Amino acid sequence: MRTTTMNHPNNPNNSANPNNLDDLFNQNTINNSPENENISPDMLPNLLKLYELKVTSGRLKLLDVLLQEKSPVSSEFIENKFDENLDRASIYRALQVFVKAGLVQRIDFSYDHVKYELAVGREHHHHIVCVSCNLIEDVEMCNIYSLQNSARKVSRRFHKIMGHSLEFSGICRNCSLRKDLLTK
Repeated sequence: MRTTTMNHPNNPNNSANPNNLDDLFNQNTINNSPENENISPDMLPNLLKLYELKVTSGRLKLLDVLLQEKSPVSSEFIENKFDENLDRASIYRALQVFVKAGLVQRIDFSYDHVKYELAVGREHHHHIVCVSCNLIEDVEMCNIYSLQNSARKVSRRFHKIMGHSLEFSGICRNCSLRKDLLTK
C-alpha cells in the first residue's frame, strides 16, 4: 500500500490533470507493492504537474532514474546516468526542488554522503546499511511512532513532530561470509 498523506499541492485549475495522488494512481493500473513499480514512466509528467512543477526533459529523466533504482542513489550516480550534457549544478538544483516539494526524499547516511530516492508511490520505510560494503536495503516497517509521541511529550520547545529518520547499520550476509572465510 502506498502513502499519500504527504504535503502535495492540488491543481484545481487544470481538469486534465489528476487532483491528487489517489486520482493519479487510479488513472493507471497500479499494484500495491512497496516498490517504485507503483509509478510508471508515463505518469511522471502528470506527477510533476500535480506538484505544480515545470515539466522538462531533464526533470523527467532525473525522476526516471530514481524510478528505476531500488535503493537510494547519490547525485553523482544520477549524473552518470544522463546521456545528454546536464551539469551537476542543474541536477542538484532539480533534486532540491523535488525534495522541497516532497516528491523526492533526501537521506543523509552517516557513513557516506547524501543519497536520494523517490518519495511517492511507496510506504514510509527505513534502511539498513552494511558498514563494510555500503549495501543499502529498505526496511518496510516502522514502529517508532510511540517513541516519536514520547519525544514530543517530553519536549519543552516543540509543539509537533512532523517526521523522523532512522538508519540501521550492520554487516550484510556477503560481507559476513567473506570475513568468516578470511578468519578460517
